Amino acid sequence: MALFNAGQVVVACLSEAASQNPDAIKQAEERLKEWEAEPGFYTTLLNIFGNHSVDVNIRWQAVLYFKNGVDRYWRKNAPNGITDEEKVGLRAGLVKTVSEPVNQIAVQLAVTVAKAARFDVPRDWPELLPVLSQAVQADND
Repeated sequence: MALFNAGQVVVACLSEAASQNPDAIKQAEERLKEWEAEPGFYTTLLNIFGNHSVDVNIRWQAVLYFKNGVDRYWRKNAPNGITDEEKVGLRAGLVKTVSEPVNQIAVQLAVTVAKAARFDVPRDWPELLPVLSQAVQADND
């Protein structure tokens, strides 16, 4: 999967995973499962669900796969774990999603941040709580 078109390929696959066609769903899920261990896959998912011009159903699928990946691959000792280098970018991207306007996606993002924070705060993600506090204050202003 070349980096320049990875997003388009993953969007197409997520679209198939959200379809009503059982055969397309099965094939899409198999491809997504193969990509779970690929470096950059979670960054691609973050870019998809963070892009508000992408169809909400595709964004929903992307955030679900991202959340499940954090659950399986965020730990330092996880087989095929997400690299520390990729996690740096993912953490930065996740804090930018605090003001997600779609409630169902926002809930999944909150769960995802909590799962990652359980492993990374305070040692690897010391800026999380101050950034969240600033975001809440900005929303109240």
